Amino acid sequence: MSTQGLTDYAADKVGNALLNGASLGAPSTWYLALATTAFTNAYTSGSPTGVEASYTGYARIALTANTSNFPNASGSVTVSVTNAFVQQFGTNTGSSQTVVGWGLFDASTNGNLWIMKSFTGVAIGNGIIAQFAVGTFGLQLISQ
Repeated sequence: MSTQGLTDYAADKVGNALLNGASLGAPSTWYLALATTAFTNAYTSGSPTGVEASYTGYARIALTANTSNFPNASGSVTVSVTNAFVQQFGTNTGSSQTVVGWGLFDASTNGNLWIMKSFTGVAIGNGIIAQFAVGTFGLQLISQ
C-alpha cells in the first residue's frame, strides 16, 4: 500500500497562507530523504514518526526549489509537480537497509517533513546506489 501527500505540517502552512494571509514559508532548498520505516503525515522536527535511512554513504539530496528541478504544475483534476532530473543517493558501502518511502524536508538534517510517500520495500545492499528516475517523486493534488 502506498501513502502520499502533504504532511499535517505542510497542510497547516498551506491553509494559513491561503486563508489567513500568512507566509507559506516554503524553503528555497528541499532535501530528499529515504525512510526505512515510513514517515507519516504527523512528522515534525523534534517529534519524528518514521525512521530515516542511515546506511554508510547515505545523505539527503539538496534540491533547489525552482522550475528547473520541478517544472510548473500541470493537469486538471489531478495536478502534478514532479522531479525533472534523475536523483542519486550515495553508494551504500555498508550493511543493507530496506527503504520503504521518501520525504521532502526543509533542512539537511532534522527539519520539518512537508511531503512524503511510502511504497513497498526496496533493499539497498552494499554497492547499490538508490535513485529516483525522472517524474517519480513530487506531489499530486486533486482539485474539485
